[in-house]
Amino acid sequence: MACYSNETKHKCAKIVLFVSIFIGLLGLATTIFGVLQTGAGQEYTTKYGNMDLKGSFGAITIVAGILALLTGVLGCLTGKFKKFFFTLPFIIMCVILFILCVIAGALMAGDKSTLQKAVDEGCSQKYQGETFQNLIKGQYQSLVDSKLCTDFCECTDAAKQKWESYPNDQLKANFSRAHDPLASETTAYTQATDKLQYDGVIPMYFSSDSSSSKFVKNYKECYDKQLKGELESKESDSSYDEIVMKAKMFFEDGGYEMLKSLETEYDCAGICYQPMFYITKDVTEGLPSRSCDVAAVEELSGNIAGAAVAFITGISLLIGAVGAFPLFSGFNKDE
Repeated sequence: MACYSNETKHKCAKIVLFVSIFIGLLGLATTIFGVLQTGAGQEYTTKYGNMDLKGSFGAITIVAGILALLTGVLGCLTGKFKKFFFTLPFIIMCVILFILCVIAGALMAGDKSTLQKAVDEGCSQKYQGETFQNLIKGQYQSLVDSKLCTDFCECTDAAKQKWESYPNDQLKANFSRAHDPLASETTAYTQATDKLQYDGVIPMYFSSDSSSSKFVKNYKECYDKQLKGELESKESDSSYDEIVMKAKMFFEDGGYEMLKSLETEYDCAGICYQPMFYITKDVTEGLPSRSCDVAAVEELSGNIAGAAVAFITGISLLIGAVGAFPLFSGFNKDE
């Protein structure tokens, strides 16, 4: 005697087919989106520091889409043929995706402090004895914070009033920079024989001479006009190996493009570190208001709409899994 009537199996087959078509279409759309993201990602998310970030978001999206698409196909086969070897994998896939949807929904609906704690833990992870936060901070300070608005790259005079509004002690403590340096600090810097790797307090320089080759409005102009050539001239000097390597890593391996994209999308600067300057924005913008990891957390947390979609998808998967239980075998021929 069959455990379930043919009428029950018929109704369950309809439910499974409906859920499967929904999940399959969602999987197809997600896979296409992931492919497009991977293509875009190659423009900027190649490598930052020694962390390979190339197309990672797109790859994860593609995997999720393929899993959903596979689940949809298995569901359609389950509803059509009602065979054990289709039904069991379909139920397993539904349960796995249900758990992932619940986790994703919880993260999107979660509070900022929980997500920020997870991000902070990631920033504190070590690579070759150094935390990612210190590695990124070191690259940023040696290539950006200590180079813009200097005698290498004199910032537009239009930014002077903005920067003078910040307490001198704050700039010194956080970035070893000063818009109103002591006479001794100015003397020490101007007399330094190695300004590229100078580690003392660096005075801020402003200029109204837009015709000067040193006149810049943002960091990209600073790098293109002055810093790139200066670093290239030091390539044969082993004492500059570290800063030259950092510059190549930052610009040639995608660090600049990645940060540029984050600045544009989230109105932020730096990762795991809130720097003194934006990479692409005008220096008249002043100090960045937040780092990009904080910005991402603020954007992602409290996303009720995204969480609702995840939970609805998860519930649909659960309904599909439960509905598939009567379909381990075909219709009862005795009915």
